[in-house]
Amino acid sequence: MNKLKLLYPKLLKGFIFVLGTALFLYLLANYAREGTKVVKYYQSGSIESAVSVSEDSVLVFIRVDPADFVSPNLPIVGDTLTSVNDSAATIQSRNEYFIAPRDAGDTFPVVYIHNGKSFSTTMAADQPDFLTFSSVLILQIIRTILALSFLAVGFWAFLKRPDSAGIRALTMFCYGMAAFFTFMVSALSGRFALFDIPLQQTFNMIFSMLGFFFSAFWLNLQLLFPQPKKIIKEWPISTYLLCYVPSIIVLIVAILQLANIGISVFTMISLQITIGFTILGFSHSRATDAIQKRQAALVLWGSGIGLVSLFFLLIFAGILFTAWFQASRWTALIVTVFFLPLLFSPLSFAYAFGRYRLLEVEGKIKRGTRYISTTVTLLAVFVGVTYLIGEILLRQFGIMDRTPTFMIALGLALGFTPAWRRMQNVMERRFYPERHHLRTMARDFLHKVIAVPDRDTLWRRLEVRLKESLGVERIYPVVASTDQTKFHYHRDGVQDVTPFQMGQELMQKLQTSNRPLLVDEAVASGKIALSVESYSWLTARKIALLLPLIVQSQIRGFLGLEFSEGKEDYAPEDLQILGSLASQVALASENIRLLEENIDKKRMEEELQLARRIQERFLPQEIPPTPGLKIAAQSLFCLEVAGDYYDVIGMPDGRTVLAVGDVSGKGAGAALLMANLQASLRTAIAAELDLSSLVGRINNLIFQNTPQEQYITFFVAVFDPHKRSLVYVNAGHNWPVLVKEDGSSQELNVGGLILGALQDMPYEQAEIKMDSGDLVLMFTDGISEAMNADEEEFGEDRILEYVIQQRQQPTDSILTGLEETAKSFSGDVPWTDDLTMLLICVE
Repeated sequence: MNKLKLLYPKLLKGFIFVLGTALFLYLLANYAREGTKVVKYYQSGSIESAVSVSEDSVLVFIRVDPADFVSPNLPIVGDTLTSVNDSAATIQSRNEYFIAPRDAGDTFPVVYIHNGKSFSTTMAADQPDFLTFSSVLILQIIRTILALSFLAVGFWAFLKRPDSAGIRALTMFCYGMAAFFTFMVSALSGRFALFDIPLQQTFNMIFSMLGFFFSAFWLNLQLLFPQPKKIIKEWPISTYLLCYVPSIIVLIVAILQLANIGISVFTMISLQITIGFTILGFSHSRATDAIQKRQAALVLWGSGIGLVSLFFLLIFAGILFTAWFQASRWTALIVTVFFLPLLFSPLSFAYAFGRYRLLEVEGKIKRGTRYISTTVTLLAVFVGVTYLIGEILLRQFGIMDRTPTFMIALGLALGFTPAWRRMQNVMERRFYPERHHLRTMARDFLHKVIAVPDRDTLWRRLEVRLKESLGVERIYPVVASTDQTKFHYHRDGVQDVTPFQMGQELMQKLQTSNRPLLVDEAVASGKIALSVESYSWLTARKIALLLPLIVQSQIRGFLGLEFSEGKEDYAPEDLQILGSLASQVALASENIRLLEENIDKKRMEEELQLARRIQERFLPQEIPPTPGLKIAAQSLFCLEVAGDYYDVIGMPDGRTVLAVGDVSGKGAGAALLMANLQASLRTAIAAELDLSSLVGRINNLIFQNTPQEQYITFFVAVFDPHKRSLVYVNAGHNWPVLVKEDGSSQELNVGGLILGALQDMPYEQAEIKMDSGDLVLMFTDGISEAMNADEEEFGEDRILEYVIQQRQQPTDSILTGLEETAKSFSGDVPWTDDLTMLLICVE
């Protein structure tokens, strides 16, 4: 008996490994076969109309596609098919003519009965239309991705921790799901396949039974995840029997064909899934360990969305609308839509058992679900309204021309994105008020951070805001030393040495990921090796969350957040907002640090040198990827440093933000204002405002936080590679010039007043269409006002003339040549102002 107990785990692990290997190999062969079915389906002719066997064993039309008929007589749904190709209609003839592939253009006569009368017509096989083929192809791809994803997660988890009962349950559940999507869901008949697999029917039967048990595996998994439940520890045999015996009984009844088990299967699967979710919800609510609570929450969201979607699909397809589902030509597309949420399930399990980035992944799943549901809802409304209007125009007014319907649909499409954003905002305010409050706090804090005089004040004000919004007890700013090798705790005028050093794994991880890090997850997952000193320093201060302070892709430290004793675990949205806030706080801290270093310096030369470093640091070190554009930039500093500024910002949707500015004044004040302009621009861009509103907000920020005598000339534009358009606002800046490929030119002068002069100034935006080879040159007055010995300015006319002449040259060559031409014009006269040029060329 003891030997059997010792041998059982080894046999079980061996069985799971062999089963997974066999399933993987067979899936590869099976999906290769599935690929040939899709190719054959595309190349062959097929009949989209469908017939089924009624209760009295006759063939009845359940779907009629007019495109299948070449004769005028058309049956309707419910008509009886009596003859196919001059032979009696049988199940065999149905399979041969309505399911199996045929040559495109192949025709055959059929006879059907309608209202007791017999009619004959001719049907023709044709290649599937684009929509039908695309639906089938997408379903096949989604099936493949789901099956392989579940199999990969299960096999990966098993190889990492084969001795864990919970991992083995997860692996069997993943195997079951992979088998379910492969062998219990099919988009095309096997008759389309170009080859068969040896012992195919035997393997299909075995793995179909494995897929049949997926809900039992799910229930078993929840009894062991994230920790074994009391019932399975005290009564393991009885508990396992309760999990699997119902499925075994139903399977035996199905094999022996003792009864119709359709409803029984659905009821059993529904109960097992529901009980599993109930146990999982109980685990989440009763968990005292933060990581276990996050694990349960992640799986609740990740698998819950997918399995609930599958549950509704089974209801619709198997119970409520079975006949319509079988007859509809949209079946493949509908199944695909219901399957999509299941993609979250293997992802959630992979991270849940890895015990790392749990909240972050949960947040992404929630946001993805919210975005998808909002988009699907609006699309359904859009399609429904368009269809309804079209029907009204046709039936009430007899308008068969689809132009009015198209124009109405176009108008609705233009309002889709604003409606989508508004719906998102309404959902956040109504259902997630805490998140909205936190986002508002962060935005308000960032608006006022420009006026913070020193870092101690910055930390205190941030701590107060976070305490009000999140229950943060204290923040611990850990910042880099002057030589950038060590990190000090910097607070209230005190600098204490910490065990953190540049090059440590923790600091490298914070720098490369640039995302908030939960200390308990980092330790539990083993992803980051913390030294004993580092871990002790963090735990002694009850630091639970680290926010990296990153400036120009270099880590400048982190903020450690200590939460109050009564604070519950963080919400996924908290991490997202705190991560965004941390990047702006890092920029503000770096600005203040550079300013603090300059306080004790008396001589103007030292101030100018510091200002130059500030200016250079906040200009782009390299041009980011800019789809559809070639970009060159040039920035030269004179001895008296002013506040020239340019920026190139890549947006996630492929657009590029371009900005050039000139701050009044000299020295560190102007350079610091330039840096704040950059921070304000990047913060405003994240708010996704239109360009005129964005410039208006920046103007108010500059007006409220700068002396009256300081102002900024500013030009900002957004290039859209898809539309090949440039939307811009010119706030009192030198007019950039657009040079067309044919040599014509245009000045970009639409906008408004300089920034910081008056509050609440209106700004106008303009849009220009651009073609391949078109150039736009943005520049500051450093080059246009360059003078020669006769006190004659180089001038904007010479700039435009040179660009037109050299428009066919590379952008770098144009800027270099323009600078050399201006210097040659000035001769020995030194320049007294900065020179900044930004040139774009449409590819």
